[in-house]
Parts: sequence; C-alpha cells; structure tokens
Amino acid sequence: MKYTIFIYSILLIFLDVYPAEYTVPRAAYSISSEDLDLDGDKDIIVGHNYSVLNNWSGISILLNNGSGEFMFTDSVFLFGWQPDVEVVNLNLIDFPDIVAKYENQQNENEYVVIINNFNLTDISYFTLNTYEGVGDIEVGDIENDGDIDIIISSHDGQFWGVLYNDGTGLFSEPQYHGVTGYFPTDLACGSLNEDNRDDVAICAQKTEIYFSYDTGFERLTLEENIFNLELEIADIDHDGDHDLMALDNLYLIGYTRMTIYENRGNDSLLRHDDILFQPPLSYFEISDVDRNDYPDMVCTGDSGNFSLIRSSTAVAASFSIFCASSLAFSKSIVKPVL
Repeated sequence: MKYTIFIYSILLIFLDVYPAEYTVPRAAYSISSEDLDLDGDKDIIVGHNYSVLNNWSGISILLNNGSGEFMFTDSVFLFGWQPDVEVVNLNLIDFPDIVAKYENQQNENEYVVIINNFNLTDISYFTLNTYEGVGDIEVGDIENDGDIDIIISSHDGQFWGVLYNDGTGLFSEPQYHGVTGYFPTDLACGSLNEDNRDDVAICAQKTEIYFSYDTGFERLTLEENIFNLELEIADIDHDGDHDLMALDNLYLIGYTRMTIYENRGNDSLLRHDDILFQPPLSYFEISDVDRNDYPDMVCTGDSGNFSLIRSSTAVAASFSIFCASSLAFSKSIVKPVL
C-alpha cells in the first residue's frame, strides 16, 4: 500500500503555488532535492521510516519531467528509519550520491549508506559502531580539502561524529565527540569563521559550535538553559559570512521562536532578539524563495501549517531591521491524505 503526501519542497521554488500530491511508499519522513540525473532539473528524494503495514523503509525517487511535475521512479529498501537524506557529490564521478541510513538488528549496529552516482544498485555501507540511534546526518568539508565529509549525531547517545572522505567516496570509521548536559536534537555544518573549514553546530538544551582547526575542534557554547530544536547555517544578513539560525516550537503557548546568532568574526556570534510568530512550527529550511539573492525561511509543522519568512534588499542594510521586518505571511495547508 502507498502513501499520498504533499511535497512541501516545491514551495521553495515559487511563491504562489498550491501543494502537489504524489504517491510514494508509506511513512515518508525526510526529504531532499537535487538534480539526480543531470538533466538540469531538480528531482526529489524522500526518506521513509519503517512501517509495519508494508514491512518497508528506505528511500524513494521522484524525477522532474522538466516542467516542475514529478514522477515516482524507483525506491531502495533500507531497514530502519531515515531521519535525513542528503544528496551531494562524494567522489570523482559527476553524478550525485545519496546519503541515507541502515540498521542491522542482528548485530545491533547502524550504518551510513551511500547510493553511489545515482545508481540504485551500487550501494556502500559504512559502519557507525553504535546502536544508540543516529538521528541527524549532515555533509560538509571539515578539513577544507575539497572532499565532502559526513557528520552525524545521536540524541540518546549524546555524541556527534565525523566520517572523513578520502576523496574517492570511501570514508573513515566515525571519530566521535561526546556532549554533556544535553541531548542533541539537530546539527548543522558550515564555515562560521575565516578559515574555510566547515564547522559543526549542535543544539538542544544547549547550543554549541565546534570550530574545526588543523589541531582539532574547539568548542564555543553560545547558549545554555534554552531549548533550540532546529539549526541552519546561512548568510542571513548578506554580508559575506555565515550566520546561525535556531528554531523552537513553543506549542504550549502557540508560537514559533526563531533566534539569529550573527557572525561577527573572530569566532564570535552575537545573539539577536527572538522573533516570535504563529503558528507553532517544528522544521525549517533556508532558500532564496523570491530569487533576490537574500535568504528566506520556509517553516513547516506537524499540523500541516507552514510559514514563509521573507527578506528583501530594502531591509538588508541593517541586521536588526532585517529581523524586525522579515515576517511576510503565514498560510495553512491541509494535512497529508492517508
């Protein structure tokens, strides 16, 4: 049996569109978009959690026909759950690779899975040496060597780690780093200083940055005793460096809280006043929705709602004005059809 869902990612491309319905396997959970077949159009990759109704989990592919319409094309069975699916070029071949997850119940181990070069029969498995629930997967160039590495984190295990790419798409065993005082809910990866090495940000009851240096990682605790659910790294104020944005769902009072940490250089970030708006939302992505070279934020929630926070050149001269003026509109979408 299949699941009919609304694909929200297409909202990142156009401002005034209605959501489209596509039929995919059950338990759709995560989503990514990239040009898989190198035809110039972005396709959609969906990650699925395990469903006892059809004894299936894995990833499914919807290819773009060139006019913004998608066709369910194929799927790959990967037991477990798919908290994140990433699409990025990890080797010397032009076609992108799909990064997902696999769980082996017999030997109680988890694996990062690489579907190589958009070849759904060419799959590599890299051990994570843990069964504590890897819940987040990111990619980035930690060493600034031109090769994309894989970064993961575990909520229950209270750790994060890096699998280093040797340049050919083969990865080291994970090098783990423990965290104390919190249980990670999200991580983000991007360069937050001037050395072009991608850094790692992690959030939950604390928000921390681990700056990557030749000598190892150095930790900066941005905030304690405040819960951040989701993180994104992007150049929010359009000044040429990356900033950090955090989101939390304040469902008890019916609000979403966004916090922006402005990159001030020299490994320091300035926390700006929170942006509060309704409805309560849980997930967000950053994309230039209106194609004005300034980042916008699309947020979604469990109820099927989404909000668009839109920036413009008119307010970009001042970071504080950007924060105060960026909320554009909020709109509701009906829930997915079962």
